[in-house]
Amino acid sequence: MTHLGKKRSPDVYLGVLANNVPAVRLYEGLGYQTTMELYIVNFTLSTTEI
Repeated sequence: MTHLGKKRSPDVYLGVLANNVPAVRLYEGLGYQTTMELYIVNFTLSTTEI
């Protein structure tokens, strides 16, 4: 997929959770470099009324 993406565009990006160390290492091994780190906050809306 990386090679196909590079054929279509000079800019190829992907995202992975920072604590997924095996994936981070894999992507770094493929030549990807960290450009930014984000923190994700997940919310859910309770079905009970407040």
